[in-house]
Amino acid sequence: MASTGKMVSKLRNVLLLTGVSLLCGSVYLFITTQYFLKVAELTTGTVVELAVSRSSDGSSTYWPVVQYQTQNGQLIEFISSSGSNPPAHDLGDVVEVLYPNDEPTEAKINSFLDLWLMFIIVTALGSLVFAFGLGMLYFGGRVRRRATYLKLNGVEIQAKFHSVEVNKMFAMNGCHPYQICVEWRDPKNYQSHIFRSDNIWFDPTEFIPAGTITVLIKSDDPNQHHVVLDFLPEDQESVSNQLPQR
Repeated sequence: MASTGKMVSKLRNVLLLTGVSLLCGSVYLFITTQYFLKVAELTTGTVVELAVSRSSDGSSTYWPVVQYQTQNGQLIEFISSSGSNPPAHDLGDVVEVLYPNDEPTEAKINSFLDLWLMFIIVTALGSLVFAFGLGMLYFGGRVRRRATYLKLNGVEIQAKFHSVEVNKMFAMNGCHPYQICVEWRDPKNYQSHIFRSDNIWFDPTEFIPAGTITVLIKSDDPNQHHVVLDFLPEDQESVSNQLPQR
């Protein structure tokens, strides 16, 4: 079962690293924007053009082109860092402009979106990716802790094979893992239970044993269980390359 663990761990680590990198980028954007606001000169400019960009679906986005004059009389044009549809400004609109004296071409319209939109996007994306990786870390650790506990303290039972299902609640690179489902009837109350295995990243159908499958359960709560998959090959990655996918 090592390949599955490595695959999930690799994805989790990539998500955590990407999330941290994006959040570090958002901190950098925050600091640079704050510095820009500290050193920038305030003046006014005029919208002289609306630059248009068109996406593949035919929709258009309008970007204001602003012209302004620096303190030393230099005439500068720049394109706003935020576009919209419908356009946020009309031709001839007068807008506030912030610009650094040493780099007047790096001017920005003095608006919340122009100054903070990129920071908001990067922060939101970084938080989402990091939270997803953190969730995988938490739930993966929870599954491992449960399996370890049941191996030490669980009751071993024998269950009948029920089915192989695709777990559509989880996906990696567009592929869904499989789960082996087994059925067991509690001899104490004759209640039937369906137990699902951990995720398996290849179709395990041809490896299902002819007899029963071992399951470890908590004595007072059969819903806490661990399906023992020691009958599956260790090298799941090579098997998954050989077997057709559903």
